[in-house]
Amino acid sequence: MKRGILLLFAVLAISHFFYSCKKDEASGNEKITYKDGKYVATSSIKDDWGGEAKLEMEVKDGKIVSCTFTSYDNTGKIKDADYGKQDGEIKNLGIYKIAQNAVIQSEKYAELLVQTQNLDALDALSGATVSFALFKDAALQIMEEAKTTEGAIQIIDATECRT
Repeated sequence: MKRGILLLFAVLAISHFFYSCKKDEASGNEKITYKDGKYVATSSIKDDWGGEAKLEMEVKDGKIVSCTFTSYDNTGKIKDADYGKQDGEIKNLGIYKIAQNAVIQSEKYAELLVQTQNLDALDALSGATVSFALFKDAALQIMEEAKTTEGAIQIIDATECRT
């Protein structure tokens, strides 16, 4: 009986120790904020057809308040309502629909980033997976440029644990 009580006490004590010393899991002991400003980045990678993308982002009070994602084809022309046409005409309706779906879906990435404030929370959207890679690449460039950390990484030891 005494052994059971001592074991229970030991488990509770160890649990309390780890609970009191628990690091901030979400930030990995490092609080990341973003400097206010307007940022622009061009994807460092290209899509399968040689196109690229540009991301414009505004940060205010440490939050992303606006974001615009623009995709370009391999000639530098914006992917818009004409994307997927050949010589200015819809010669293959299937290809045109696929191209337009990619344009529509990729436009959602910027809105989703403003809503979630978290690039890792976003998933590629059906029909715009290649665009997602370009979006993410440009967003990571901006976030790295705008990033500030408050305080250094804190190493926790037993002397810092208090109830």
